[in-house]
Amino acid sequence: MKRLRGAYLAALAPILLGIGLHLYEHVALSDNGFSPAFFLWAATPYGLCLAGLALRWQPLAIGFAATVALASDLVAHYSVFVHPTSSTAPLILLFMPLYNTLLWIPAALLLAHLVRRRFGGSP
Repeated sequence: MKRLRGAYLAALAPILLGIGLHLYEHVALSDNGFSPAFFLWAATPYGLCLAGLALRWQPLAIGFAATVALASDLVAHYSVFVHPTSSTAPLILLFMPLYNTLLWIPAALLLAHLVRRRFGGSP
């Protein structure tokens, strides 16, 4: 039981870090003030991962998917806020939630499933 609880906590960490990153971007770095709709859009991939945990899906697969989403969000954050290379760099903030939801999270879940099938573990 402790192992299962630890897996859920490990999966919850990147989800909370991702939501925290977007909260920081929308509160501290926004020139236009906080937009709840845009924040919810940015946090959608993490909400889906949280829903997966609530439905008791494989917690380590969900944690891996959330970690992949967080990594892509950190790359986007760097390219927009730390080292922007063009005036259109902030557009990635509009599209990254879509990429995470439709591309990176499903790819990470598929990879985790294939690894689990290949190397054993629970079905």
